[in-house]
Amino acid sequence: MRHFYEAYLILHHVLSAAALITLWLHVWQSGSKDGQLKGFNRISVLKQNDILRLRLLVTKPWKFKAGQYIYICVPDASPLACFEFHPFFITWWEETASGEAVAHFLVQPRRGLTRNLLRCQSYEIGDSQPDHTALIEGPYGTYQNLNEYGTIIMLASGIGISAQLPYIQQLVTDHKLCKVKTQKMELHWIIEKEYHRDWVKLWMDKVLDEDTKYVDYEIYYILYENEWLG
Repeated sequence: MRHFYEAYLILHHVLSAAALITLWLHVWQSGSKDGQLKGFNRISVLKQNDILRLRLLVTKPWKFKAGQYIYICVPDASPLACFEFHPFFITWWEETASGEAVAHFLVQPRRGLTRNLLRCQSYEIGDSQPDHTALIEGPYGTYQNLNEYGTIIMLASGIGISAQLPYIQQLVTDHKLCKVKTQKMELHWIIEKEYHRDWVKLWMDKVLDEDTKYVDYEIYYILYENEWLG
């Protein structure tokens, strides 16, 4: 009788755990009614100098906008990471040749998840296959419409460039579609090290390649040692 009870107790725990896991998977994969993304995606992590570059391959349709951020959980980052969600602002977005949405993030490792992500370094620049499972929720955030301004001046320091770059990308895209009145845009970016320019060099090159010259970019890289670059 005792063995029967022990077997019943073990079976009860197993079935309870299976029910909870099934419910949890259903909630994450079903998404929400207001168009938010919830579910499993794939993410890559690259350490570049003193920051991390995250590349998130989104499995569901997503209309990106400047100012958006999402909560990301990467279970591979640490034993308890599956319980930790962290908000990250989108720095850049694009589509793959097959039409899949890709979001990019710049992250400065501090504590918790951002530091644990160092364990997930997985690819070199140029590779395109994400390596880790990521759970996401979002997007959140408010888009600030700058299309009515004739001149826009943006100021950023260090990793703060990640908040400005999406608006530059959005404005250049809208300008090509004749949706903006902006005729001049200036970006002033203060950096501590010269190599910090490499954080966004690839994306800024794409922006400048798409620029029709109706928008005048004056980009300055300023070192704290008072050395001017760019």
